[in-house]
Amino acid sequence: HIYPNGIDFAAHPALADERDAIPRFLFVAAQFTAWHGLDRVIAALAEARTSCEVHVVGHCSVEQLEAMANDLRFICHGALSIEQIRTLSTNMDVGLSSLALERKGMTEACTLKVREYLAGGLPVYSGHIDAALPSDFPFYRIGCPSLEDMIGFANEMRGYSRAEVREAARPYVSKTEWVKSLANWLRTLP
Repeated sequence: HIYPNGIDFAAHPALADERDAIPRFLFVAAQFTAWHGLDRVIAALAEARTSCEVHVVGHCSVEQLEAMANDLRFICHGALSIEQIRTLSTNMDVGLSSLALERKGMTEACTLKVREYLAGGLPVYSGHIDAALPSDFPFYRIGCPSLEDMIGFANEMRGYSRAEVREAARPYVSKTEWVKSLANWLRTLP
């Protein structure tokens, strides 16, 4: 039985949907380290001139800020409160998760960030497996940081409402659901 991270689902209401024609990505980390893969997103955008925005929330190094400085598609916000992130998220198409987890020697993770994105109704583009989500879960895409692939996923996700994403994610991200599942599993043990 697995018992992954979960969140208080009720504490993360669905986001308002204020998306428009520009594909927008939200990348949140307290501190962007190598395993987040921000450098890979920077490289992906450098290879293509496609219109989009990547909103970077959290502390970046001087080198990271310099690498993004000449590309107006990057909007660096620094550290924001939870409410500020929620407000910013209303016009985002996709939340980005770690894109270089193998740099930590890992291939799977069940991060709180992914749970928070999904609970708000924001689909996720990631570089790693999330063992709590079914492999065919439509709102969690595993891929490399290719701008073409990221925008393709964002455009595909425009066909779904925040509520659809949120409700599909509920059984996989709610702490309450995981506690029930664990209790049921424990009852089966001799």
